[in-house]
Amino acid sequence: MCCTWAPWHPGIAADPLSGLLRAPAVRAGPGALRDAAARHHCYELQIGFTHLGWNVWTGNQADLAATARRLAEILERGPLPLTGD
Repeated sequence: MCCTWAPWHPGIAADPLSGLLRAPAVRAGPGALRDAAARHHCYELQIGFTHLGWNVWTGNQADLAATARRLAEILERGPLPLTGD
């Protein structure tokens, strides 16, 4: 959520993912970081698609358009480079 909506809500522009990637418990888990960038990207897309559906259901055309633009940015950008080192 933080990565997806930070452009709209600067107060949530934290980067919890980097801290998670550095966590010893996560790094020790076999395969815990396998395909992490692609999985994170899928989570962002799922969040965006869910919000598209909500805005269609509520008839909020302004937020629907803004969500579609944000989703297009996420699709164009691709997976975030994940660094935990």
